[in-house]
Amino acid sequence: MPQDPDGVEGFLSTVLVLVDARDEADALANEQVGPQPNPVLPIGSRYNQIRDGFVRDGNFDALRSFVDWIGSAKPESEATSWVAKRLQRQPATARQEIGCLAKGGILLVDGGQIRCPEEIVNWAANEPDVETPIRVIHGRIKFIGELLAALGADGRTTTELLSIARERFGLLWTSARQVEARLEWLAAADFVVADERGTYRITRDGSRFLDRLELQPPLSQPAPAEQRYWLMALGPGASYWDECYRKGIACLGWDEVGDIGQYARREDIRLGRNDSLACWQFCHDMEPDDIIFAKLGTTRVVGHGTVASGYRFDTSRESYRNLRDVVWHSTFPYGVRVGDRSLVVKTLTAVTAYPDLVRDLKEAVGILTKEPRVAPAYSLDSILDDGCFLGRPELEKCYTRLRSKKNLVLQGPPGTGKTWLAKRLAYALVGSRTRERIAAIQFHPTLSYEDFVIGWRPSEGGKLALTPGVFLRAIEAAEEHPDVPYVLVIEEINRGNPAQIFGELITLLEADKRTEEEAVELAYSEEGARLVHVPHNLYVIGTMNIADRSLALVDLALRRRFAFATLEPRLGDAWHRWVSEKMGIDAQLAREIQRRMATLNETIAKAPELGEQFRVGHSYVTPSTPLEAATTKAWFRDVVETEIGPLLEEYWFDDADQARRARDELLKDW
Repeated sequence: MPQDPDGVEGFLSTVLVLVDARDEADALANEQVGPQPNPVLPIGSRYNQIRDGFVRDGNFDALRSFVDWIGSAKPESEATSWVAKRLQRQPATARQEIGCLAKGGILLVDGGQIRCPEEIVNWAANEPDVETPIRVIHGRIKFIGELLAALGADGRTTTELLSIARERFGLLWTSARQVEARLEWLAAADFVVADERGTYRITRDGSRFLDRLELQPPLSQPAPAEQRYWLMALGPGASYWDECYRKGIACLGWDEVGDIGQYARREDIRLGRNDSLACWQFCHDMEPDDIIFAKLGTTRVVGHGTVASGYRFDTSRESYRNLRDVVWHSTFPYGVRVGDRSLVVKTLTAVTAYPDLVRDLKEAVGILTKEPRVAPAYSLDSILDDGCFLGRPELEKCYTRLRSKKNLVLQGPPGTGKTWLAKRLAYALVGSRTRERIAAIQFHPTLSYEDFVIGWRPSEGGKLALTPGVFLRAIEAAEEHPDVPYVLVIEEINRGNPAQIFGELITLLEADKRTEEEAVELAYSEEGARLVHVPHNLYVIGTMNIADRSLALVDLALRRRFAFATLEPRLGDAWHRWVSEKMGIDAQLAREIQRRMATLNETIAKAPELGEQFRVGHSYVTPSTPLEAATTKAWFRDVVETEIGPLLEEYWFDDADQARRARDELLKDW
C-alpha cells in the first residue's frame, strides 16, 4: 500500500524543487489574488483564514472563502508559491495542515498542483450547508461519524474519545488534539455540544446526520461489562414513583448540598455517611445501562428500569433536583414483595455483589430480562377451581354487587374464608392473578388518616415531606390508567375507625360521586395542590369478623357506602370433594369431620351468650397443602388442640367446663 496515497508529500517535495522558496516568498509577500469585487487579501491572510477559521475552529465561512480563492488563483503561481512560503517558514505545520485538508477531501493534489474537488466547489458556489463538508471529510479520514456514534446517549470527554480511537479503531494518536479538531468541526455544524464539564453530547441534528452515514466497524469490540444493579428509594414511601415513571427519571433528594458534581470527594459532602455515599454513587458511580429497582418500604418494589443518562442537577424543580433519565420497564403502584426478604433502609444501595438478592428482585417484578411479567387470566371459574365452596350463583352475586356498588364488605364468623375470597374477587376483577393492580392493608385501632391517605413523614436531611398513603397511591394509580380496574383490599375494616381513617374521602366512595366535579381538597395539601376524587375504576373490598366482641360493628357512614355479603361455614359436598380429592383427607374421615363440626356449630348457635355469628368456619378444617397418606386423624387432632380449642376457650371464657366439653366432643373416640 503506498505510503502517500493522496500525493501530499510528493507534491510538497515538487514545490521545494521547482521554486526557490525564499525568493518566491519575498516576491509574493504583498501579492494580491486576481480581480475581486471586494478588497482582496494577501495570500498569507487567505491561508490564515482557512488555518484559523476551519482547520482549527471549524468555521465554515472561512472554508467557503478559501475554496473561492483556490478556484480563482493560478495554480502554477499563487497556490504553489503559497505552499512554498508555508514550507519555508513552518515546514512541519504546513505539512500537517495541508495534509489535513488534502486527506479530508477539501484539497486535491493533481499533477503538481492543488485544487478543490467539484463537490466542494459546488458547495461553496451555492447556499452552503454544514453537512456536505463533514460528509466529504468522513468519507476520506477516520473517526468522524464513528466519533459521533461513540458519544452514545451519555456523552464522552475528549480523553474518553481518545481512548476509543486508540483501543477500538487502532489510531496511533498521542494527544487529544486530533479528537478536538474533529469535535470543533462537528460543533460548528451543530452536531455536538459540550457542557461546562467538557462532556460532548450528540445533538438531534447530529443524530439525524449520523443515521445517514456508513460507519467503519471498529477493529475490536469492548469487553462486555458486568450488568450492575441498584436498589433505590424514590422518596419516602416511594412518593416520587408516579412522577418518575411518568417522566422517565430517577430523582434523589438532599437538595441542600447543591449540585453533587461540584464535590471532588465524597467526604466533602456534608451529610451523614450513608447519605453522602448515596449522593456520590448516584452522581459518580451509577452508569447508563445499569438497572434500578425502585423500592417501597423494606419489603416491596414498585418497578424496575434501565439508566439512560448521566447525572444532572435540575434547579427548575422544587425538590429532588438530582436526576438521571431512566427507561422504566415495569410498574407496580402498590408494590410487590421481594420474597421473604427485608430490604435495606438506605436510600441507594449497590446490590450487584448480592446475586441472591438480585435474583429475588428479578423474580419479584417477573423478569429475568427486561420483559415485564405476564400473569395468566383469572375469572370467577378460576375462583371455583381454587377451592371456593360457594355456589356459582352466590359467587356471581358478590361479584356483581362489587361491580355496581364499587365497595363490598365480606363479613362472617371466623374461618369462613373472607380474606381468601376478597383477594380472589380482586384477581377476577383485574383479570389476572397478579398484585400489580391490587393493594392490601389491615385496619387496626392505631391506624390514622395520615397513614392511610396522606401525612407528613420524615425525609432525607431530617425534613418533613407530605407522603401519600396506600389509599391515595391507589387513587393516583387508578387515575393514571382509567381504562383498567384497580382494587384496594382492607382486612378487618371494623378494627379501625373508618370515618376517621378515610376522612373527607369517605363520602366520595359512593358510586355516584366518583367524578371530578365531586373532588375535594385534602386535609393535608401543599399550596396549589389539585383536588382529589375517587376514580370510577378503583374498587374497595373489606373484610369484617362479626364474632369479635371487642369491637362495635361499622358505623352507618361506612355501611351506607358498602354492599355487604355474609359468608357462612361451608362444610357441604363441595368441601368434601375438595378435601378428599385434592387435599389427601380420607373420604370417610372427612364425613366424620363434617358431622362433628356441624354438631359443634349447632351448639354454638344455640348458646344464649354466643349465636350464629360465632360458628367455626370451614377454613379451620381445610388443609392448605395436601396431607400425607394416613395422617388425617393426627392432623385433625392437632387442629382441634391448637386452633379450635383455644377459640372455644375464648368463646366460653367464663365457662371453662363448657369449652372443654365442646373440644372433647370433637375428639371423642378419635
